Formats: sequence, C-alpha cells, structure tokens
Amino acid sequence: MKRFLLGLLVFQLFTFAANAQIQKGSIMLGGSMNYSSGNTEDYYYQTQNTNNRRYKEFRIEPKIGYSIAENWIVGVSFLANTYKSKIEINNSNPLRSSETINYIFGGSVFAKKYFSLSDKFSAFGGIDFGPNWSKNENSQTDGNSDPTSITNTQFRFTGSLSTGLAFFPKNWLAIELSTNFFAYTHISALETEDYSTSGPTNSWRFNLDATTLNLGVSFFLNNK
Repeated sequence: MKRFLLGLLVFQLFTFAANAQIQKGSIMLGGSMNYSSGNTEDYYYQTQNTNNRRYKEFRIEPKIGYSIAENWIVGVSFLANTYKSKIEINNSNPLRSSETINYIFGGSVFAKKYFSLSDKFSAFGGIDFGPNWSKNENSQTDGNSDPTSITNTQFRFTGSLSTGLAFFPKNWLAIELSTNFFAYTHISALETEDYSTSGPTNSWRFNLDATTLNLGVSFFLNNK
C-alpha cells in the first residue's frame, strides 16, 4: 500500500488540468512534520550475541511563501530535526550499549509548483536548498566503567526534490502529503572534541519509503 501511494504521488506530479487553485499575490503560511520510530533485533551466530536497536525521529519544518504567479510559490523554510537511537548488546558480559542523539537546525529557500487536478485536489513538485548545522552526541558503556561520550558538530549544505498531493477543503487551506524522493548533502567539515576535522564529503540519496513521507498544512491568505 505504501509503495502504491508513493508511486501515485510521483505520477500525479506529471498530471495537468485546467483548474487553477492558487492566485498570484497569495501569501502561504504552512509547514510539515514527520515522526518515525523502529525496533529491530539482530543475532550474531559467532558471538551468540543479540543486538537490540531502537530509534525515534521527529522533524518539523515551518514555511512562509509568496505566489509570484498562478500556482507558483517561492519562500523560505526553517528546520528542526531530532534523532535518537540506542543499541543494547544482550548476552554480553559485561552488558554493553551505545546511544546516539543528533540535533539538526537550519533553513532553506524553496520554489513550489501546483498542478490542479480538480477543484479539491492538486499535485505539486518542489525544490529547496540551504544550510544547516548538526550536533551529534554518542555515548558508550560496557557495564564496568563510566560511560564514554564524544560530541561533534557539522556544517551542511543540503538540497532536495519533492512531490506530493494537496487536498483543498477550502480555497485558503491545503492538507498536503509529500515525499522528498531525492536529496543532496555537502558536509564542509567535521569538528570533534579533540578539534580534528575531516571533509568535505558529498552524498546523494534517491529514496521512496515511509521515512520520507511528510504531512503538512498550508494556509493561503488572499486566495479566493
């Protein structure tokens, strides 16, 4: 079902209709959020150990934009993302575990195009890019000594392509489901507690799964 929904979002990006939804001069206030969690268990035959992995991630991204032309929005967005994971190695003596907490803050500029499907539905596609800062905290314990921890920070420049589907119960209100199916990340430096650095690095990601789905709400002021 998830694969079908994601495929539908991509297909609708290329679907056109005559009805317009967003008038030139409208102001957009909105944003999106994403929450995901998981719990997996890995068994290692050679060591007879079992690793229990748990993670939680929360992302929120408020946006403000302006309609420069019919169904065209440009604007800025702000990002706050928190990721926490914990790994426990069972059957080990002493008990060992590690915990990672990652915080990301930043902003970007974006452009977004809506394609009307009917009076109530529109598909859309967008592009965004901008800087963000990341702080990563990692701690480990083996059960016999005090936990050891390492903290590092990163400066990143990211960009992504997105597509989605918007439902308009009112002309001034849109409920949106979107996915960032392509993402690019440039890391200029990695600074650790001992002041060592590494980089730059570049990465590309093309992905369509539940972790890339975002639910958002947008308000269009002055849109009649």
